[in-house]
Amino acid sequence: MAKIQTHIFQNGLPALYIPAPSASVYTAVFTYGAGTRFETQEKEGISRFYTNICLQGNQEYPDKNALAEAIDKLGLSFRTTVSPEYTMSYFSSAEELFVPSLKLVLKLYLKPSLTEEALEAEKKLNLAEVEFTQRNPQFKSLNQLLLRVFPNSSLGFNLLGTQESLNNIDLNSLQEFKNKYFVSQNCLLTILGPKKNFSFASLNNVASFLPEGPRQEFAPVDFNQIQTVQEKESQPGQASYLSYASLCFGRNSNQRVNQSLLINILSEGRNNKRLNILQKNLLTSSVKPWIKIFSDTGLFLIQAVAPATKEEELKTALQEELTRLITTNPINQEELNQAKAYYQNSLLQRLDNSLEKAMFYSLGVFFNLEDQSPEQIIKKMKQITLEDINQTAQAIFKPDFLSFVIVGPGF
Repeated sequence: MAKIQTHIFQNGLPALYIPAPSASVYTAVFTYGAGTRFETQEKEGISRFYTNICLQGNQEYPDKNALAEAIDKLGLSFRTTVSPEYTMSYFSSAEELFVPSLKLVLKLYLKPSLTEEALEAEKKLNLAEVEFTQRNPQFKSLNQLLLRVFPNSSLGFNLLGTQESLNNIDLNSLQEFKNKYFVSQNCLLTILGPKKNFSFASLNNVASFLPEGPRQEFAPVDFNQIQTVQEKESQPGQASYLSYASLCFGRNSNQRVNQSLLINILSEGRNNKRLNILQKNLLTSSVKPWIKIFSDTGLFLIQAVAPATKEEELKTALQEELTRLITTNPINQEELNQAKAYYQNSLLQRLDNSLEKAMFYSLGVFFNLEDQSPEQIIKKMKQITLEDINQTAQAIFKPDFLSFVIVGPGF
């Protein structure tokens, strides 16, 4: 792979260019340090709310329909995703449309019109989403679990916010949000394209939209406040939704790859005898392990759904399987080798996609991770021994610290 170019614009905005000769379009990823972890309880959900209200119009196109027409003229398809510690906006376009597309996307978030009419329209939409998730047992079990494990902490905040916090959002708080988070050193611009070299000078005008400003920080996790919870919440229906959580390692930990391998060990493979055995025994129609990761901590989550009549049986079987993993039935070499193969194939397959590659390098640079290339990560993964992976499992799946919230009727 050709060497990645780095650049810092006059206002302090850092940028990357990733040469990808096989790409046929240019891809941009704009990352900035905002998300639920930066929020207060009073304004929970404001990060996502802001990205949505910006689509209601900006200073150049104050009418929502006029803005939509401008986006359509460029054939622009872009998305913004909000995570706890960062937000990303991304799109791809032909070379001749790239600069105008980037200019339009940045103006969406840097120069929104922010009117009372747009505010009220966006509140109605967001409040409807909150109401839906409060009734949906799958969302409810996960949201309640996060709130209970991380009480009074932004680590447990809901991306959507709450009815109360959404009603607290006003035009002043949105303007303050923009002024605080959309500043040069709190952002990173990543570009991937087919040419070997890229002229950042062509983006001087676009980059100048961002005012100078520092990187924003969030409060460190207070491990003394983290709780272990085991709760059942009754809700009418035919199915029960189970969400399990164990505290795990953060993005900056040298155990990050180890715990990712555990996901594959628990669920990947046609002959998997870990969590997939629960499906083969007809206890659940779906079981999914995944990690909600932060910089300094994480939650190893397992979500499953079962017919209400099998709720207790599934709960017992899942807990027993995790206990066996760290006691009588530890991970064996064959499982580890298989997990490594799945991990490597999945990583390389993802990086064949231009957007995934741009996002991968964006996060590595934005969080200044120790391993910022696929080669470094794969090398580290291959060095993980059987003793290493079993020690990681024992550190994560301690029975006394396993939390769960079940939402469903039960019998």
